[in-house]
Amino acid sequence: MRWARRLSGRFAELERLRAGAKGQRRVTWLTERLALVRSSQGIVAITVAPVWQLAALSVGGVSLAALIAGLSVAGIFQGANERQVRENERQAREIVLLRGEMRALAERTTQAEHERTVALIEAGWRTVTERDTMVAETMTEQSRLAAERDAAVERADAALEQANVDRRQLEQERDRARTERDDLVNEVDVALRELDSETRHTLADIEKIFAATGVDPRLARPSSHRGEARGGPYIPWQGFVAASAESATRFEGMARRLERLKTLRDALQQLPIIMPVTRAVLSGGFGFRFDPFNGVSARHEGVDLRATFDSTVYASGAGTVISAGWSGAFGNMVEIDHGFGVVTRYAHLSRISVRVGDVLTSRQPIGVIGATGRATGAHLHYEIHVAGRAIDPIKFLHAAEVR
Repeated sequence: MRWARRLSGRFAELERLRAGAKGQRRVTWLTERLALVRSSQGIVAITVAPVWQLAALSVGGVSLAALIAGLSVAGIFQGANERQVRENERQAREIVLLRGEMRALAERTTQAEHERTVALIEAGWRTVTERDTMVAETMTEQSRLAAERDAAVERADAALEQANVDRRQLEQERDRARTERDDLVNEVDVALRELDSETRHTLADIEKIFAATGVDPRLARPSSHRGEARGGPYIPWQGFVAASAESATRFEGMARRLERLKTLRDALQQLPIIMPVTRAVLSGGFGFRFDPFNGVSARHEGVDLRATFDSTVYASGAGTVISAGWSGAFGNMVEIDHGFGVVTRYAHLSRISVRVGDVLTSRQPIGVIGATGRATGAHLHYEIHVAGRAIDPIKFLHAAEVR
């Protein structure tokens, strides 16, 4: 080395030291910065500069510290290695256990997958079988429906053909019905014309009867105006909608004339135009006469009808009894109100068979001929008053002949 040199026997002192310390190995620090090292090979003197001494000390300290640190780290690492070994062993055991569990799980999973796969396969086969069955059933149903459809189409065609035939028949019947209707309308029109003509003639005859009696036929009113109960909602008549306007007008006019005819017929039943006594003889006329008791000229407001004592007296028309009993010179007398202002009087009766208020029909018995009151013999004194004025009864009796 540059800083050391080998000393070989030039220093006596060194020889003594060598002799005294033969066989020993020692290092001595010298103040002169000389180091002598004795070994089995001899004494070696080494001079060391201070700075190198300090460096040597530093290196030695550092080395020592490094050695101590290395030993400490080695111990630490050894402990850590032991812990790591134990941890590794534990992890290895856990891995072994985990591998076993995974193997068992894999076996179980494989078995379950196998069973599930088998179940899926069986379900698939069942599904395929069901599908095939459904397909077969669907095909069968489709075939059946197709057959039914074809049959329904055939029936529909037949029904349509029959409907066409029926329609043609109905059209023919409609045309025939129209023809019959037109013929019927014509017949009805002719019948209406004839009925209207007859109605007009009958009305004229009845009006002649009224004219013969001197009663104004305009006084006759429909039964609804004489207190009879009638009513109901108004519904326009539409019975002749299909007829011509002329026929409808003719029918309406005829209906009014028929209603008038019915009213006049009812009124005619009330007029005193019936002979009140059968097999009677006119013994005294209406108007001027000589009084049978004193022979003096007098006015006779009725007629005398002579008959036997047992002869029945009848109401000469329908009406209501307004008087029945003794009436002075008239003896037993009955008065009947026939309406229209017409009142009949039956006097000198031997017996009366009605009472005031009785409603009588034409030809209903009211009593028996007698000679009560101012009378010379059995007879019926018969009077007719119109609006309070005495009318010759012969007019009414002649009216019966007109009818």
